[in-house]
Amino acid sequence: MNELNNDSELKVTDIESGKDLLKYKLKIPVLMVGKKMFAKYSVDKDILKKKLISISWQESNLR
Repeated sequence: MNELNNDSELKVTDIESGKDLLKYKLKIPVLMVGKKMFAKYSVDKDILKKKLISISWQESNLR
């Protein structure tokens, strides 16, 4: 299986003390991909890996 390229970036944001907490209330997303909610409550690592590889592949083909 393809690996992610080195351009991948992970940003961790604590939303418990900000305005985003009010936005999501009890549906606190545990993972956003871009600006879209990818998973809430839990993350399946195999599905996440496939998604990130897909994004990495798409971005490399746009260059």
